[in-house]
Amino acid sequence: QLRSYKETLIRFYQEKDMVPEAHKQRSLAFLETVPDTPTCLHGDLQIGNIIRSGNRDLWIDVGQFSYGVPEWDLGFTWRITGITNEERSQELFHLSPDQLSHHWQVFSAAYFEAKGKDLEDKVRTLYPYAATRLPFMIFLAYHKPINEHIARQFVAPLFDGENNW
Repeated sequence: QLRSYKETLIRFYQEKDMVPEAHKQRSLAFLETVPDTPTCLHGDLQIGNIIRSGNRDLWIDVGQFSYGVPEWDLGFTWRITGITNEERSQELFHLSPDQLSHHWQVFSAAYFEAKGKDLEDKVRTLYPYAATRLPFMIFLAYHKPINEHIARQFVAPLFDGENNW
């Protein structure tokens, strides 16, 4: 009864006019290459959505709970840990940018069982997942489209590591 995150994103790009056409086409082409695995996804995986209660860990904010490849959660988690604005970081996650960054460093090294260049290479594979997902998350949070400037500056470089559009 869970929804496919891949299908959610395909519908978003096909039905909503929230991104520049070039980004829409890149995202839809990328989505064609992504398998649709039965792995559970939190949907908003970040340290602020885990609460410790005694010896229990509780996950909260599961409105985007779905299934698909883990890269959807991992790419989003990686991207949000790059928020460097203190006010925005506190507003959204109740954590400082340093805390978010530290969380990602510890989490990603353990998750990928890698460090240094090997870890960087593994994280780089998350870029297109983050680029495809980010406009949808902005839509959910702000109900605003991403303009050409934002797409070129923050989203497009994640597809190929360059600022080519």
